[in-house]
Amino acid sequence: MHEPRRVLETVCRFIGIQFHLRLLKPTLADSRWAGNSTFHRALRGIDPQPLEHWKNQLTQQELWWIEFHCREGMEIAGYPLLTDACFSLSRWAGRLPGESWKGYLHARKSSLAQMAG
Repeated sequence: MHEPRRVLETVCRFIGIQFHLRLLKPTLADSRWAGNSTFHRALRGIDPQPLEHWKNQLTQQELWWIEFHCREGMEIAGYPLLTDACFSLSRWAGRLPGESWKGYLHARKSSLAQMAG
């Protein structure tokens, strides 16, 4: 979100509420809030920096897995695909970095259910 004010003004118009500057500052129950950042920084406002963090965190295998399962929604939303997102048995069957065996079995079961429709 490189233009948070413009985006929030658009959201406010869409949902029919008045824009207020305090929407640009993090709050919890209308009180100032330091946030709950995975990057261990207190929030001072809307920060576009974390938007690119995934590029240094996800492997190509993880990107493929996400795009394979989310391809249709990504295309509808206009998100560009960074992989071919096509089925590949070796990619599908391979464990993702740090994936536990329990997580692996659960993810493949869910994946099969999604593919079956």
